[in-house]
Amino acid sequence: MKGIGSDIYSGVERVSWYSSCLLPRYYDVCNELFSEEQRMHKSILSVFRYHDVIGHMFYLYLKWS
Repeated sequence: MKGIGSDIYSGVERVSWYSSCLLPRYYDVCNELFSEEQRMHKSILSVFRYHDVIGHMFYLYLKWS
């Protein structure tokens, strides 16, 4: 039951963040939220694209360092 309450609280908190998109002076917050959503979406897709995520991270680290 505690997990469900936590999930509901997180959902309400997220909705309150997105309600800032309705107020003109908080458009910067709204843009930041949408860019974070896009980043998370790309991260989730990369987990499915690269099955060995840790190995790929090491590869990228060694490639660029």
